[in-house]
Amino acid sequence: EKVHERLKMRSGGTVTLADLGWDDYFKARLSEFNESDLICARVSMQQKKQYRVLTELGEFPAVIAAKLRHAAESMADFPAVGDWVLVNLNSDEGKAIIHHVLPRRTKISRDTTTRKGRRPIADEQVLVANIDTIFLVAALNEELNLRRIERYLTVIWDSGAKPVLLLNKSDLCEHIDDLLPQIEEVAIGVDVHVLSATNNEGLDVLRRYLDAGTTIALLGSSGVGKST
Repeated sequence: EKVHERLKMRSGGTVTLADLGWDDYFKARLSEFNESDLICARVSMQQKKQYRVLTELGEFPAVIAAKLRHAAESMADFPAVGDWVLVNLNSDEGKAIIHHVLPRRTKISRDTTTRKGRRPIADEQVLVANIDTIFLVAALNEELNLRRIERYLTVIWDSGAKPVLLLNKSDLCEHIDDLLPQIEEVAIGVDVHVLSATNNEGLDVLRRYLDAGTTIALLGSSGVGKST
């Protein structure tokens, strides 16, 4: 408890695990591990071998434990942004060591299969994990591509997350009513919203997706307005 208090004072942490997306699914996964000396954390950044994790005590830099690194059989066994992990906090340095990755509920990954001679070596890189809703952003301009939207939606459905299609830059489109039926035809079962981030139009409807503890990611081509 004294260690936690020192870390809390140093980090100014005020969030709960539920705020970070912890729920009954991950609580059930936690029961698979018998590590009472470790605490739960969520990966917020990954850059090569360096990570940052979010805890109830704040955000900390983190590295992977040697045992986890040696036990990994593929890239998918390493932590990714959004993963829930079990960590040991170093009270003196304010750093975390990641010992375990909890099973993922959803994930977006890419095939990184390579070849050694004639033999293919299959591997998978997880780009982001445990996302509840993915905002697929497309721009209503000359770059709009229905086939691209269809491909993105397939990736999202395969990930296990819920897709929501955001048609941004409506201020640049004069024929929205003509385009919508074509777009909805490739986005069956998907909520579709027209908006203009620049003009602050249509954004209020997005609040319905921003529930406490819900994790949302944005996906889309360069230039569609994700950052805005």
